[in-house]
Amino acid sequence: MTRRDPADMPMPWPPAFQAPLGPGWHPTFGAQPLADGSVRFRVWAPRARTVAVQLPDRGTAVPMTPRGADCFEAGLPGVPAGTAYGYRLDAGISNE
Repeated sequence: MTRRDPADMPMPWPPAFQAPLGPGWHPTFGAQPLADGSVRFRVWAPRARTVAVQLPDRGTAVPMTPRGADCFEAGLPGVPAGTAYGYRLDAGISNE
């Protein structure tokens, strides 16, 4: 059996993710470093009512803002590359 890279596999994104940028656009999830030195965290959590991003070295969970189509996001300053993080979905933990 040949192992395929998950990045090469098509994802069944909901129609809301395809507009307005077209069917070839895919949202980026996880941690994204930004030009201003902050990091944007984004997660797709269609069944969650609340989501927070947890950085173990900071000791607190930061609430994320709902962003349409069941996504949540938060921006945090001063998060170095390689920092461990996880998500709290409805007050539970899901490690990334």
